[in-house]
Amino acid sequence: MRIFKGHEKSVYSIGVTPDNARLISVGRDDTVRGWDLNTGVVQWQNRVSTAQGHLAISPDGKLVATACHGIGPVFLWNTENGNRVREFPGGRKGWVAFSPDGKELAGVFSHELNVWETAFGKSLTPLRRELPLAGVHSCINYSPDGLKFIGAGAFSVGEYRRGSFGFSRYFGGLHGTATHLTFSHDGRLLCGLAGKHLCVWDFHSGIVVWEELLENRHFQSAAFSPDGRTLATAANTASVRFYDTTSWEMKAEFSWKIGPVLDVTFAPDGLRAAASGRSGKIVVWDVDE
Repeated sequence: MRIFKGHEKSVYSIGVTPDNARLISVGRDDTVRGWDLNTGVVQWQNRVSTAQGHLAISPDGKLVATACHGIGPVFLWNTENGNRVREFPGGRKGWVAFSPDGKELAGVFSHELNVWETAFGKSLTPLRRELPLAGVHSCINYSPDGLKFIGAGAFSVGEYRRGSFGFSRYFGGLHGTATHLTFSHDGRLLCGLAGKHLCVWDFHSGIVVWEELLENRHFQSAAFSPDGRTLATAANTASVRFYDTTSWEMKAEFSWKIGPVLDVTFAPDGLRAAASGRSGKIVVWDVDE
């Protein structure tokens, strides 16, 4: 187990590059940082005008996109040296996602979805497409097959066809407005978080396969392990819980002195996991510990 120190305030979002070599973090101290995953050494950092709240790493690992926690633009960074590649118009509390083929970057702000061509920054939604789903303001993701968008709204999650933005279906059962959406790597499961409620759907059938309701905490983040056998959750406490995705029983709980956990993620090889907290610290540990 190793604790990365450097951020001065809350670390809202973290991610690991596909080569398992670098961890990227964004936080309330208005910085974006690239860390050596093995040593915890900061390889680069950049300061921006407003706190960055969510990040997404491109499938080839060369780019990272960050969206503002408050109001501000989306930035595109080179993951190797931290150079700023491009800036896109954003909005309030943005969420970003790369398409599985890496050709598109999507961002959702309030009721609006923006999609850009990654290579040249060309807008693919020049009129800022408004999603036909009540209360959409928090998060969106691409389905693993790259054919659809999954957007979160008030008490529901909607599916839209990529390219045409045509509505396909609803995923019901969410008790609130989603603040986080994540897929299992094989595309079989979709997990959504909304305050005290966590919901997991079978993506193909749309059936709810598991849900969890907390009494006095709010879910902050969730991540599936690369093999799909584990779901890790962070719920505004100093611990991360691991659930078996077959039985949905909790099989482990990890706790460190990094304050309430805001984000959790797995390295693509599944050998390590990482969590970030309100204290500005990031912890990285071997999954089999």
